[in-house]
Amino acid sequence: MAERRDYLLRMIEQMGAVFARLRQLILGGDVAESELSLAAARAGVDLTTARALDADSLTALLLPQGQVDPTRAWLTAELITLESLQAERQGRMDEALSGYRKAFRLYLAMDPRIIGGIPEAAQRISELESRIRALTDSSPSAA
Repeated sequence: MAERRDYLLRMIEQMGAVFARLRQLILGGDVAESELSLAAARAGVDLTTARALDADSLTALLLPQGQVDPTRAWLTAELITLESLQAERQGRMDEALSGYRKAFRLYLAMDPRIIGGIPEAAQRISELESRIRALTDSSPSAA
């Protein structure tokens, strides 16, 4: 069990560095869709499926045994957040809001003990709440 936890934390740390770089590029307006897709493919996350599903269906997909796989959930949530940031920067607000809601739902489905081991989890949850609130408040059709 300790070996699995150490492995998961190392993986999360490595992918966290990749996601931090992509986040900087997106916020700087300098990331290509292909970079995000490549990161998703390396992480084993199918963003096409994640985009197509609503938040509850996506969470259920990652809950095959009734308990969320923390690594897959975190990877998926982070990739969806990055994609949503990019959508927001490009003015696709409905798409961004949908993605933020999915990522937020995934974070809420994770075991809080696991979240404690994920870099910046509390900040990300707070950020997602703020972004959802801002987009909801700015768009009458988003409620």
